[in-house]
Formats: sequence, C-alpha cells, structure tokens
Amino acid sequence: MLALAALCCLAAACCLYLAAPNQLLLPPSASPAAARRRHRAGLVLGTLLALLGLVLWRQALGWPAAVSATLVAVPCSLSLCPFFGAYAFSRRQHGLPARRAHARGRA
Repeated sequence: MLALAALCCLAAACCLYLAAPNQLLLPPSASPAAARRRHRAGLVLGTLLALLGLVLWRQALGWPAAVSATLVAVPCSLSLCPFFGAYAFSRRQHGLPARRAHARGRA
C-alpha cells in the first residue's frame, strides 16, 4: 500500500510538471486551446493522484503521517521532473535518435 501511495505521488508530481507552461518534457502545443487543455488535464490528474496517494497513506499510517508524507513526496518528486525534461529537450534539439532505435542499430 505504501509503495502504491508513493507511486501515486510521483505520478502526481509528473502531471503537475506537465501542466506547467515552461515544461520541456513534451514538445510545445500547436494551438493555445491545446495548451489550455493540457494544462487543465495535468492539474486535474495531478491533484487526483495526489489525493489518491494521501488516502492510501492514510489507510496505513493515519491522517497526520499521510499529510506529511504527501507534502514531502510530491515536491521532492516534482524537483526531479525538470532534469528529465531538460534531457528530452536536448535530445530533441540535437536530433538524436531514440535509445531503442540506436541500440538496435548496434546489434
């Protein structure tokens, strides 16, 4: 139960990062309407996943520990997302192939 709660908080942090206007993990949206939809979907999904993690932690630890764990897990996980975004952005900018395609070429 605790591992599932931690994964929910990690997924919530990723969704909240993808909702940010300055994220680099996904390419920019083609239209402002698509950007708004992506922003709203990320916020709603991230909030729901964080609440799910909170409820899962509450079942195992109680409310005070669940709130503390959620307030620690989501921001700490959120601080990892920009590193993945910067890596994906640099690979896109330099036109490097995907890892799997590159690995198949060597085999």
